[in-house]
Amino acid sequence: MISAHLSSYAEDIRFARSVTKSCDRRRFAPSFWGDALPWPRVTSRRRSSRTASLLCPPAYFTGSQRQSTVDAAKIAGLNVRYLVAEPTAAAVAYLWNSDRRDQTYLAVHVGGGTTDCSVVEQLTSDGKKSFIVLATAGDNALGGRDFLAVLMKLFHRKMRDGAMLEEALRQRCERAKVETTDGANFEVDDYEVTEEDYVVAYQPLFDSLRKVVVKACDAAAFPPDAIIFAGGSCRLPNFEQEIRKVFPEAEMLPMRNLPTAVAEGASIISSVWHGTAISSSKVLVADVLPRALGIATEGGCFSEMLPKNTKLPAQHTERYTARGMKTSISLHEGGEAVAGDNIFLGRFDIPTKVGDILDVTIKARHDRQIEVTAVVVDDDGKPITTDLSGVLKVIRESSCDENMEQLRECFQRRRGGG
Repeated sequence: MISAHLSSYAEDIRFARSVTKSCDRRRFAPSFWGDALPWPRVTSRRRSSRTASLLCPPAYFTGSQRQSTVDAAKIAGLNVRYLVAEPTAAAVAYLWNSDRRDQTYLAVHVGGGTTDCSVVEQLTSDGKKSFIVLATAGDNALGGRDFLAVLMKLFHRKMRDGAMLEEALRQRCERAKVETTDGANFEVDDYEVTEEDYVVAYQPLFDSLRKVVVKACDAAAFPPDAIIFAGGSCRLPNFEQEIRKVFPEAEMLPMRNLPTAVAEGASIISSVWHGTAISSSKVLVADVLPRALGIATEGGCFSEMLPKNTKLPAQHTERYTARGMKTSISLHEGGEAVAGDNIFLGRFDIPTKVGDILDVTIKARHDRQIEVTAVVVDDDGKPITTDLSGVLKVIRESSCDENMEQLRECFQRRRGGG
């Protein structure tokens, strides 16, 4: 999700809604989105001279997935300044201009291909609202398209072979998925799927959904007071009832602006940060790490440095001893004891001697951008020389990479410089 910093809050909201409605749910490489994204960039610059942009990736995206999202935006010429997780943005959209009291909220976002949730605490002081993320969880392989695929299979069983082309059926099922309410049957032309049929068929997906929300709330150590929903798939029949099974005492907030809630939250955050909001209220958003961060050590073990759900920004330094003439610093995220079983984010090498002392530091910014540094130090912890150091930025701040520049120039030529 992308929100350009436009000239006013109202324009931000209208523009963000238009971008949301135009996005497809299929998977594409960053270079494809680099070709598609000049449209919001050109549109935003027609309204404002600002070039900074705010991205809202799923809360449970890996570092490499966030990197791909940023790369696509940079290829398109967008100046990426901030990253805010989707459920966090949805919570801001719902709570920012409301008179709800300070509570703990569970924001559940079901997108086209991912499901994420964040436990968010709202705190208000002197007219300034703070949204503190206590814990987050997600499933990057569960989303609206999975529910759509189940519904299509149910209709395939009802139809005779070749009764409807696959794409036509997909579009009809998508429309039925959005329009059908609790207790009603799904209908496509003269075919019907009963409530009993789809409740049984959806159950494995709902089971996975409940595991995600339970995982987040267990990490936060207490249940939420209220639930916020975002994403069009939350309209699915029985969706709210499935969440209520886990949190029977929590208040289920009314579902509103589900498909555009994330875009609206991003617009609010960017507008407030740049002083263009229609309200004088201030917003502080504090996020957490979705997974633990650490490096691979001798024997392939995972040395955890920043635990999962660490409040951001965060920084931690560990001291290691070199075992050879070259030391590799390999960054991973996850919680497995073996580094190779976790998600690999990047690596760099620095020259060392056997017995050298290495200080390795991981810095995680408030927007989850990560930087790792390693330096050879003396017994007092002072760097010996700048030649014996290395830096890894998981999400780069500049786009000077030669391949990135070539991709951008290619797309600018194809778009006529737009």
